[in-house]
Amino acid sequence: MLVKDYQSFSFRTEDSPFMTLDSIGWSSVDGVEYSFDGRLRPDQGHVIFQYTLSGEGRIEIGEQVYRLPKGTAFFVQVPGEHRYYYEQTSEPWEFLWLNVKGADAQMFWDRIQQRYQGELVELHPQSQPIQALWDMYRRIQNEQARDKHNLSVMVYNWILLFLGTHAEDHPYHAPVQDSNLRIIEQAQQYMKNHLSESVSLDDIAEHCGTNKYQLCRIFQKTVQVTPLDYMTKRRIEAAAYALRNTNKPVSQISEENGFGSVSYFGKRFREQVGLSPTGYREQSIPYPTSRLYVD
Repeated sequence: MLVKDYQSFSFRTEDSPFMTLDSIGWSSVDGVEYSFDGRLRPDQGHVIFQYTLSGEGRIEIGEQVYRLPKGTAFFVQVPGEHRYYYEQTSEPWEFLWLNVKGADAQMFWDRIQQRYQGELVELHPQSQPIQALWDMYRRIQNEQARDKHNLSVMVYNWILLFLGTHAEDHPYHAPVQDSNLRIIEQAQQYMKNHLSESVSLDDIAEHCGTNKYQLCRIFQKTVQVTPLDYMTKRRIEAAAYALRNTNKPVSQISEENGFGSVSYFGKRFREQVGLSPTGYREQSIPYPTSRLYVD
């Protein structure tokens, strides 16, 4: 029996003209409170794709209301004259979705809508775009994809499937050399396993069988941050999850995630998230996700 592990993931990245992934998820809803109006959403400049896996939803575009049964998807832009929602039926509405931002995203969404003559499209569950979307979701879920550049490439390749263009015909980032990839993966895993501890560059480099200078060179070239900055971001993510999903005091969360003091934790958290830890915990979220990723 398939266990449905519904999760969603959001990414905090700097604004860019290129397409970047804002959030992605697999969800199921069964309450009429699920309703999103494109004229009122705060995530201006974003574009959304949502595909029905089972059950049925509704989308209102202009003055027309359309059913969204299994195998039906929509492309919409925010802001936009649309509202999608759940209307009480005998079963929940289950769907896969992603939210993308960037000037390129709006341009490509326009091209897709021109190609399909509107915002709605029917897709077989085994079609390339849907299988590619599942692959993207699972790689993120398994923490195999989180670098903002690789995520952006994945989104572009996914879009090209809709436009009938093979992704392999377009430029792709050169693959990392195997030896460098091994060092990066070992370093990332080591840091993930030691978030609560005081870890130095020498500690990480020794674990990876290299020196700290080589480690920093490889890491910055490939991941675009230093190893210790990377570790700080992972600590912030773990702390953000604890703030939203536990009742632990901020001081305990700070200690469990390797921050020397609550004040230092608060400073670094605000730098990455834009809110204090307490403010983040208490913030009302219109579009909650399982995890926050910072980059």
